[in-house]
Amino acid sequence: MATMQQLLLQKGLNKELPERVAEDDVLNATKKLEEDQEDVLALEEWHTSEIQSRVSKLEFPAHCRQGQVDFCQTDAQEGLEQRVAKIVYHKPALARSWYMGRHGLDNVRFDHNIVYKERTSNRGRRVTYQARGNQLQMHFSFASAEGEAKLREQCLAGRRSFELNNQLALALLKPRLPEKVTEIVKMFIPDYVEHLKQEKELIQKTLLW
Repeated sequence: MATMQQLLLQKGLNKELPERVAEDDVLNATKKLEEDQEDVLALEEWHTSEIQSRVSKLEFPAHCRQGQVDFCQTDAQEGLEQRVAKIVYHKPALARSWYMGRHGLDNVRFDHNIVYKERTSNRGRRVTYQARGNQLQMHFSFASAEGEAKLREQCLAGRRSFELNNQLALALLKPRLPEKVTEIVKMFIPDYVEHLKQEKELIQKTLLW
């Protein structure tokens, strides 16, 4: 067993020697990394089991690229939700950076919801006041010019296919129509959106028996 003298000298040298300070820094960084990795796994599990479905149900006004979602209860007593609440409370930067890096969000922040309570004033009157609730909400924005351009290209695949098929059908007509006649025929072909509306109406009018 080491003596008190040895223990105290070792403690002093650990703070005085640059080599020992650097070694301790590496050990602490490794420990923090391992802890953060465990916390990220918890965030991933919570997101998959709870947040993903909540986000899919959100409704946004046209051209809006920001929103909020109920994240977790801060008064959870046990289980994964309690652990996630502690992560957000003690390591908010980790939770924010995970959602920004893993899911491409911006301006991520966590706030408590606001609840209204009543109390009796010194004059005996009932007074309503605002208080911090136990629901933690995640606010975020998801705007991305590059990402939206790629998705827009994918979303318009149906229109491109529709217009290409129309052009092909006109080109294959026998005998081949004069250019002016072709332009007149095109005027009677519905726009893609109108075409889909007509398809919808036909489906809705389909008899079930």
